[in-house]
Amino acid sequence: MRRSLVALLLLAIACSKQDDDEKLQKSIVSWKATLQIVADAHLKNEVHDGFALKTIDEAVEDLEGQSSNPTNKHAEQLIGIAVKLRQAVESHDKFAIANVRGELAR
Repeated sequence: MRRSLVALLLLAIACSKQDDDEKLQKSIVSWKATLQIVADAHLKNEVHDGFALKTIDEAVEDLEGQSSNPTNKHAEQLIGIAVKLRQAVESHDKFAIANVRGELAR
């Protein structure tokens, strides 16, 4: 009985970890697409700086909050790209925004 309980507990922990990783991967894909849309819209002057910056901050905050594993390369990479996009928007650098948009498209 005790072995069954331990096995069940280990299985539950393993499944929980898988769900967290899967959720993080889905968030990465979603935020990447969202940041692409924001970069495109900002390049076309369809959104204000405040909206773009708020969206970028939300992406970084969400990804950092979900990344219990600080070595998740995809999350780290997207956070780095988001930081570059933030700097480009703050400095009104359309060329840099376009470059970041290109990074997001890869």
